[in-house]
Amino acid sequence: MSEDWYYYQNGSQAGPVDESVVREMLQSGRLRWDDLVWHDGLPDWLAAEQIPNLASARVLPVPAAAPAPPPFSSAAAAVPPPPAFPPQYAAVPAQPLSAMRPLSPSAPAAPMFADVSEGTVVALGKTRPWVRFLGIMALIGCVLMVLFGLAGLAMGIMTGGGGLTGVGIGAAALLAYLLAAAFILPVGLYLNRFAKAIRGVQASRRAEDLERALLAQKSYWKYVGILTLVGIALSILASVGMLIFGLSGYLTSSY
Repeated sequence: MSEDWYYYQNGSQAGPVDESVVREMLQSGRLRWDDLVWHDGLPDWLAAEQIPNLASARVLPVPAAAPAPPPFSSAAAAVPPPPAFPPQYAAVPAQPLSAMRPLSPSAPAAPMFADVSEGTVVALGKTRPWVRFLGIMALIGCVLMVLFGLAGLAMGIMTGGGGLTGVGIGAAALLAYLLAAAFILPVGLYLNRFAKAIRGVQASRRAEDLERALLAQKSYWKYVGILTLVGIALSILASVGMLIFGLSGYLTSSY
């Protein structure tokens, strides 16, 4: 008697069906060679192309007529459940858990994972060099700003003087450069983290790594948005201050 097979496709589980049905589905393209299948006796869920009996269907002729899948019966309950899915499969659900209900009491639990499409991987791969470049340039800019600030302080000490001249100007320049570097440093860190996450997606092509990359990108844009709001607020305050200063000077000169 043929073994009962289960397969997982497009976020849902089906089975049990006869092995000949699985072969016919693979030949017709209704089941992909990288879709997971299982039957009693296999140590775990495997891609169809990893099972020799099914892989031979790529070269053997397809039977003229495949029998219809047998109806569910009490015989299906005798099939023992398969081993637990690997943790990487269960990490990212392909659909809500409420939708993943077995078709029979003893049917294997559906794997919960999703792969990243080839187009997504290619698009991220083209983005990564620019993200890495901007991240490195931001870090280099931070270092240069610190060096410029130290150089300004050294020049102020060499020229001598205090208050708004000499050391005072050098210290003010150093403080300004350090403040600018403190704002730019997170930009470089966020971009480099995003580039590293993209590399992980290219290597694993797992949805969980894609989610990690998108979260890194979100952190970067969130920080840029906050910087933009702070810049707008400071510009408004500076404009209002200049307006008040100008009006007060005009009114003072009028009297």
